Amino acid sequence: RRYLSLFLSQHYKPEVIWTHEFQQHPNTALETIGMTYVSDDPVLDRDYFSGLLESSPQRDESGLIRFRGARGETIEIYSRDRLAERYGSNTPAICNKLAGYPVGIQITVRSLARLQSILANNEVSYAVLDNGVLVGPIESHGVVIEFIEPAIRSVR
Repeated sequence: RRYLSLFLSQHYKPEVIWTHEFQQHPNTALETIGMTYVSDDPVLDRDYFSGLLESSPQRDESGLIRFRGARGETIEIYSRDRLAERYGSNTPAICNKLAGYPVGIQITVRSLARLQSILANNEVSYAVLDNGVLVGPIESHGVVIEFIEPAIRSVR
């Protein structure tokens, strides 16, 4: 289950990574606020994430375990069936090949209109959602990227 920690890290020298000029994005991206993982058995991965995050799940039900961090960020672990319910035709193909794998990133943006303009100008396909914009795995190297504005951020 070696892929479960992809996209997670602790920065002991944040000043090396979090430089101002690297945080100004034309697409108005602000911060990563969530990660979504697929698992062949979310219950099997509950203890791993509980230890990693030093907390208990906020939601723990069949096929879905959700953790909420101190800043409000989420980490969700879905079964393959539940993930297909969430992403539909945008479910990454890799989901049927590995036991546990990161498949989704949620990012806040300052302006969905600006983001959509940049995506359109670069001929990137996307879907408009009730609460944001979704770029599917074909356009984003195998993962689903959901963009939302902070004011319309909802708790799933």
